[in-house]
Amino acid sequence: MSNPVCVAQDTVYLKPDGFMEYLKRYHPVIQKYRLLGEQGRVQLVQSKGQFDPALKATYDQKDFDGKNYYNELSGQLKVPTWYGPDFKLGYDNNSGYYLNPEHQTPGSGLMGAGISVPLAQGLIINDRLVVLKQARIFVKMAEAEQTAYINKFLLSALKQYWEWYVSYNKLQVYIEGYSFADQRYRFIVQRMLQGDAAPIDTVEASIQMQNMLMNRTNAEVEYYNATMQLNNYLWKDEVTPLELPPNIVPALADMKAPTILTDTLQRVLQWASENNPGLRKLNFKIDQLDVERRFAQNKLLPKVNLDYTFLSEYGRFTDGKSGFNASNTKLGGSFAIPVFLRAERGKLKQTRLKLLDAGYDLQQGRKELESGLKALANECNGLWRQIGIQENVVKNSERLRNAEKINFDNGEGSLFLINTREIALLNNQLKYYEMVGKYEKSKASFYNLAGNLGDLYGIR
Repeated sequence: MSNPVCVAQDTVYLKPDGFMEYLKRYHPVIQKYRLLGEQGRVQLVQSKGQFDPALKATYDQKDFDGKNYYNELSGQLKVPTWYGPDFKLGYDNNSGYYLNPEHQTPGSGLMGAGISVPLAQGLIINDRLVVLKQARIFVKMAEAEQTAYINKFLLSALKQYWEWYVSYNKLQVYIEGYSFADQRYRFIVQRMLQGDAAPIDTVEASIQMQNMLMNRTNAEVEYYNATMQLNNYLWKDEVTPLELPPNIVPALADMKAPTILTDTLQRVLQWASENNPGLRKLNFKIDQLDVERRFAQNKLLPKVNLDYTFLSEYGRFTDGKSGFNASNTKLGGSFAIPVFLRAERGKLKQTRLKLLDAGYDLQQGRKELESGLKALANECNGLWRQIGIQENVVKNSERLRNAEKINFDNGEGSLFLINTREIALLNNQLKYYEMVGKYEKSKASFYNLAGNLGDLYGIR
């Protein structure tokens, strides 16, 4: 794995990619959100347990007053299937003086192999199949929710990184401004002592220096606080928080990255319409409701169950004989249906209304997603153009300041004018870095809204 930081002399520059690499490796919140997908998969395994073969055995005996009332031994293996029928294999061995004749079996016991089939309600879809289908959908829904949570967390982390970036560069601007103001103050004092400057000029130069010192002090506090906030996202390992040492600073922003052009926006819109975690959750919700609708519709059918079992004396198997005989059978059936079906019809109507409601939510979600992405793309492109303009403004302001400094050093300019040029340059520099931070936050918000912010950094 590549080193997440770039080193230049004693200063370590932490890039956004490197910062995100720390989150990917160690942050407990990322690990916590990854549990959502695992929880969904566990639930799916639990739902499949309804289709596990079940082995059941019972034994009852009663002896009283020297008589054996009964001995009853019964065992059964039941194999459920996904679509309705259950297969059964059983063995009974019953005896006793007072045994119910209905339960009488041959001396070696009675074996049975049969099937239980719902012929109407429960044949195509039933309780256990509904649970399985919904568990499968829940796995996908949990993965979409996991992606949404991780993206939201990464967005907050990136925004904090760019707050740190802006506060650092703001501090550098004020450090440089204070250095220039301090040098100029000393220069003016020296000229005053030589009789080349009026004493009042030292007052103006002192005010400028003190203002710069106060601004620098405020910037130091802001940078320290921003660093502490950034430390909340950094972990050395799974249990040990990490604090940035003073020599780690934000790297310069890579402003060569392209703007979000129309073709890029169209590709993102197409991708987001199919993969956005919010829309995926709504689609999965509709899938779950559709399963409920089919189940509710099936509940309108009558309950018609048929049980058919082939019987054979256990001794026929042990003697190597033919086993089951088609004439030895046990047959049973049942029929039931509510007269008015009011509960069933009400449930079906309720589910259909929920489906309509979820469909409207999906339509609105798609529209809001498209509008939000277009607005953020427009904001990013606008900020990109403004940053280019502001960069030229900074360069020109620096030329004016430098030209005025030369004039002042040659005794041809005024202290007021060079201070004015200096403040203008400082404000334009601050504005530039604030624009860069705002642009990077907007770009991160764009990809977060699309749903692939984590994918850009390999975090899922």
